[in-house]
Amino acid sequence: MIERPAEGGDALIVADGVAVGYVRWQKAPRAELEAAGLSEIPDGTIDIDIAIGEADTIGRGIPSRALKQVMEKLAADRGIPMFIMATSVENTGAIRACEKAGFRRLRRFLDPEYGEMWVLTVDRSAV
Repeated sequence: MIERPAEGGDALIVADGVAVGYVRWQKAPRAELEAAGLSEIPDGTIDIDIAIGEADTIGRGIPSRALKQVMEKLAADRGIPMFIMATSVENTGAIRACEKAGFRRLRRFLDPEYGEMWVLTVDRSAV
């Protein structure tokens, strides 16, 4: 499903030979975590963003499988303690996909640009 990984931690999500989304990952910048009030997130944590662009792929488990693949690829790095994602508290589809991939809701926080968000986490050891 994850094909053509590019430098810098991103990849296309491909299903049935068609690009249906995009996923990227980066070490969560400490300054951004602190600004969001997420000081309990440890250094070295990987922040994942995902976008699915094709409506007919919704409900097929593609986002959760893509998230699992990214985490499995990166989990060998012992310097990564945790994976995180953030999404709007109103984005129930994204929350379900994250939870299906093993993420758990840590807590809500207020993002000045996007409003009330959930931060979801999974420990590297759980991947």
